[in-house]
Amino acid sequence: MTTVSEAAHPGMKNEEFAKLSIQLIMVIISRDADFIRLKQPLMRQLRVVYIGLSGDPDSIAQNVLKNIDRSISLLYRHTMAIVDEEGCHAP
Repeated sequence: MTTVSEAAHPGMKNEEFAKLSIQLIMVIISRDADFIRLKQPLMRQLRVVYIGLSGDPDSIAQNVLKNIDRSISLLYRHTMAIVDEEGCHAP
């Protein structure tokens, strides 16, 4: 696992970071909804777990951990997995 601060440089745009994650064959796990609105050619290659939850950070973390296996399974068939109040699902 790599964090943003380890893989990116300050001021890096989301599109640049997405391209880097594709090159490094890494999944982006983010609460930034901009990662689910990138240009289609980029989205076809990118793998994103979007966390659409708000509230207590501990509850969010527990929910993500509870759904991480399902998220990864979805990424074999889809470019994105969403973890939100409904659970874990493809868009």
